[in-house]
Amino acid sequence: MSRLSAALLDIPQATVYEAVAVAEDAIHASSPSRLRGVGKRGAPLNVRHTITTTAENPAALVFGTGPWALIEFDTRAHREPRSTRRRRARQRVMVVPSAAGARGGDDPGLRTIVNHPGTKGQHVFERGARAAEPAIARLFQSQVEVAMRAIF
Repeated sequence: MSRLSAALLDIPQATVYEAVAVAEDAIHASSPSRLRGVGKRGAPLNVRHTITTTAENPAALVFGTGPWALIEFDTRAHREPRSTRRRRARQRVMVVPSAAGARGGDDPGLRTIVNHPGTKGQHVFERGARAAEPAIARLFQSQVEVAMRAIF
């Protein structure tokens, strides 16, 4: 019984480390590695963690680094560019397809301000975390079973 109590004390901390790896893998599998359209080569979407180890209750926090908010959550309707004042000498223009431009009319579809309708969030981080929950639950359950079978 003393061997079992010693083994059971080590299980939660070791299992938390394994659970973090499972969660990170599931989140990486459901998300792109880079977010295109942000920066020169696309902004990286990474997953990191912090582990707090106490004897009674080890815990981990898994979080995303990078522009996750752009694909995870909904965005409201807004104007692009968001500020109308420009410090640069040249004002940028955006190409917007229009019916008159497609027919060869006077409107080529160039705009300096565009009304963006907003976006619906894809929730890829949330889906990856939910996909990892059953595997993590099985991991914690199996670790206790393995320790008991090894001793008895």
